Amino acid sequence: MTPLLEVQNLSYSPNGHFRLHPVSFTLEAGEILAIVGASGSGKTTLLQLIAGLLEPETGQLWLNGESITRPSRNLVPGHPAIKLVFQHFGLSPKINVYQNIAYLLKAYPPAEKQDKIESLLRLCQLKGLAERMPHTLSGGEKQRLSIARALADDPLLLLLDEPFSNLDTLLKSQLKKDMINILKQTDTTAILVTHDMQDALSMAGQVAVMQQGRFIQAGTPQQIYEHPATPYVAELFGTCNFLEAAQLNRILPKAGDYGKIACLRAEHIHLSQKEGLSGRIVKVRFMGAYTEVTIRVEDILLTVYTCDHIWKEDNLVGLVVEKNKIHYF
Repeated sequence: MTPLLEVQNLSYSPNGHFRLHPVSFTLEAGEILAIVGASGSGKTTLLQLIAGLLEPETGQLWLNGESITRPSRNLVPGHPAIKLVFQHFGLSPKINVYQNIAYLLKAYPPAEKQDKIESLLRLCQLKGLAERMPHTLSGGEKQRLSIARALADDPLLLLLDEPFSNLDTLLKSQLKKDMINILKQTDTTAILVTHDMQDALSMAGQVAVMQQGRFIQAGTPQQIYEHPATPYVAELFGTCNFLEAAQLNRILPKAGDYGKIACLRAEHIHLSQKEGLSGRIVKVRFMGAYTEVTIRVEDILLTVYTCDHIWKEDNLVGLVVEKNKIHYF
């Protein structure tokens, strides 16, 4: 079966300096891929290359088995079946919500156009806002409108560039649920670029991690989280305690020596008043749903997450480590 998107050896090298080293991957129809990494890792550059807005140094793109023409060979950059949703919304400010969608459907017959707009207003929860001007909308409403515009002419591929970065926590949480629902209802294939690892884990079926212009690991969210390829990947997805093998075996005899570096996630260490490795609490930080506790064991500091809010600084405490969850590099 032909993948919806095939990327082969795609690279970008402005002025002879690589911003994106050769990248290859495929994306099946209906899949959501999240691309994550630190700022400057090449995420947005890759998205713009796929969208046909940047000229690649090397490589080729195929959409539904057909080669995507390079920007230098197009009169207008971009591909009509690939749509971008930006963090800055990209709305037309002088026309209302209804007209913002209608503008993208100028070639449709009037009756079909009307049905399409009404369908998108319902799907994106904008039904009661059709006459509103963009500047009167909330951040979440603006982003839903930008999604409606992107979906207007049924794109094969939707590219989402940091779509939640301008939203507060409450709006972001609701919009994520809305977006997942919209993508599933329309069976839309999408690539999400984000620096928020929770967005990637909760929204995508596949995750790719970028570092300095390279793909360094790709897989399902669970594979990436439980089996990180490097310490960098491990730390991207949560708080980690990194110990040299000798340190680990000093405080946890028989833990095993399977690599030079051991990674203990903060949620895989549990506090106990009666058992386990002994340490002294040096810092307690209330984080709402959990408490972050820093503990000194001999000359080693460990960070632990716990749902119990009973621990106090300078208390002695026992630690129980899930040894089967220790990851080695």
